[in-house]
Amino acid sequence: MIAFTPDAPYTTPNMLMDVEALPTFAGYGGAPSNVTAGYAALAAACNGAVLLYKLDGSTRLIAGTQSKLYEGSGGTWSDVSRGGAYTTGDVKWRFAQFGDRSLAVSQSIQLQQSTSGAFADIANAPKAALMESVGGFIMLASTDDTGTGLGTGYGLQQNRWWCSAIFSPTTTWSPSVTNQCTSGLLVSAPGAITALKRLGDNCVAYKQRAIYMGQYVGAPDVWRWDLVAGEIGVANNECVVSIGSSHLFIGYEDIYQFDGSRPVAIGEGIKKWFFANLNKTYQYKIEGIHDYNTQSVWWFYPKGTATTLTAALIYNYKTGKWGHITKSIECPLTSVISGVTYDGFGALFTTYEDIPAIGFDSPFWQGGAPINTVIDTSHVLYTLTGSSTSGYIKTGYYGDDEMVSTCTRVRPRMRTKATTSTITPYTLTYQGGTPVTGTASSINVDRFDVMQASRWHNFLLSFTGDFEIEEVLPKFVGNGNE
Repeated sequence: MIAFTPDAPYTTPNMLMDVEALPTFAGYGGAPSNVTAGYAALAAACNGAVLLYKLDGSTRLIAGTQSKLYEGSGGTWSDVSRGGAYTTGDVKWRFAQFGDRSLAVSQSIQLQQSTSGAFADIANAPKAALMESVGGFIMLASTDDTGTGLGTGYGLQQNRWWCSAIFSPTTTWSPSVTNQCTSGLLVSAPGAITALKRLGDNCVAYKQRAIYMGQYVGAPDVWRWDLVAGEIGVANNECVVSIGSSHLFIGYEDIYQFDGSRPVAIGEGIKKWFFANLNKTYQYKIEGIHDYNTQSVWWFYPKGTATTLTAALIYNYKTGKWGHITKSIECPLTSVISGVTYDGFGALFTTYEDIPAIGFDSPFWQGGAPINTVIDTSHVLYTLTGSSTSGYIKTGYYGDDEMVSTCTRVRPRMRTKATTSTITPYTLTYQGGTPVTGTASSINVDRFDVMQASRWHNFLLSFTGDFEIEEVLPKFVGNGNE
């Protein structure tokens, strides 16, 4: 089966050197296109967005800019900021849900709460860069109690964690053995806490070069933190994606899966290529999202010299295969939309010609289904549910150092045939040399007719429209040893 493993030797059977495609269970397919979610653009760039679930199963779609919080409902963004604008700078909003209470934090903003409508400050609560809901607590990290009314006097301490009073994150944040509100520092490894994520009933705190596991132990300590890994960590909270039983995250030299015991590297075959393409200066901007429908994780990242999110690395954790696409966005999130009816078409599409190509099995048509969503660079919300418009795969090399062969055809084994398919063949006299580009051609029913002779051959297959390819089968005739 073909697999995108650009770090592997180029002569590895079935390896792909480059792709603009997603890993599927059978092979590789086209990336979904944007479909409007029916919302006007936000007033400014999105600096964090989330879908929150309330106790009755209803949801709240919240998005933040540097000065406002907005709630999306029925195709309309409503300003739900507290009285007066926020000033967050280029710092992410992070969100959590505790029962029916929605919470929001940004490093310089006092903890915000809302059960419906506008958010408001929680009196005498700390500021924080990170937040997670775990068990009966709201956990904060990288905290600052300056100007909050708390008498603790810690100031801004990026290695400090804080937990609310048990089952009561809005009443008091003053440390007390009675209500189990407490705070502490993670100091056995240097640096700030960069991510905070729930794992079952536990809480995991990441630093740039360390991972701590927090376990609830009750009063008086409340939470016990154990250092489970040194020299492995993350640049930011959005690098870490929960898939339920474990976290997947991009570290500084590799990509890992962490199930609570130890981080396991999963980047074999891809990590060298990825980190060579990543703008490491802006690694802290990476944002990951879990695609429930395909059992994949997407990490949007700044590629090359880009300073914003311009591409996505995709990992199918069931097959262990990697993919990659080009897509510029501001923020990814999971959203839920109502099932689309004929009566509701007018709100989304002006004419039938405006309706994008969406497969009948797409979650777009299923009310209440989780859908991968992005806010793009024009601040507009789109679901990733449209049919693919284009894509490509580039194979490794077929051949032998000691024999010249003639390629007469290349047969792509397609599960879904593209609207159009073309091939650009290449030849190489010796590994490490300069490839020579052959004559491009279109598919002939189910094969590409190719005629070229060399020691080594590889092929770029380009597609328009939706496609899924399982295998590439070139046919060779030996010309004899040299």
